[in-house]
Amino acid sequence: METLLLLAGLILTLTEIFKRTFGIKSRYIPILSMIIMALLMLGGWAYLGFPKIELDIILRNLSAVLTAMGIWSGVKATIGK
Repeated sequence: METLLLLAGLILTLTEIFKRTFGIKSRYIPILSMIIMALLMLGGWAYLGFPKIELDIILRNLSAVLTAMGIWSGVKATIGK
């Protein structure tokens, strides 16, 4: 659970950095989040020596992206931007 929240926070932070740095529009944030998740997953997979990827790992990473997008949406609705 802690890993999922850490990954969601990392994805949220990285998407915000990319958004502010490169001026990416908000409607592309979900796509950017998925790309960041895929790159993080690929990097971790390479770091571990290319082990067999199981479905639960992919689902956990997908849920981290969805959690990050939910946090993004909730904060955006609360702030009113």
